[in-house]
Amino acid sequence: MLSMLKTDIKKSKFPKIVVLQTINRCNCACLMCPYSYTVANENESRMSEETFNNILDQLEKEDEFESLFFAFQNEPLLDPRIIEWAKKFKERLPNTRLEMVS
Repeated sequence: MLSMLKTDIKKSKFPKIVVLQTINRCNCACLMCPYSYTVANENESRMSEETFNNILDQLEKEDEFESLFFAFQNEPLLDPRIIEWAKKFKERLPNTRLEMVS
């Protein structure tokens, strides 16, 4: 019976969903999150514009890419560039999805 199952499942070489953290800050205190005693004790760090543009360059080349999420154990709205970067993303990849978890 197992031999009758399809085994030609296409494996993607590139993720369909990419999650970015552009800043390592958060203004919340969620009980389940270790932020307050880990990253909060570090210096603020922001993704460089060069890195962001490099990521967009790569995403533009990938047919299987579908969605970008601004989120990753941080508060993306604390990055003052986030709206500008969201606009840049949508200009360059208009047929893909952009989401933000705040």
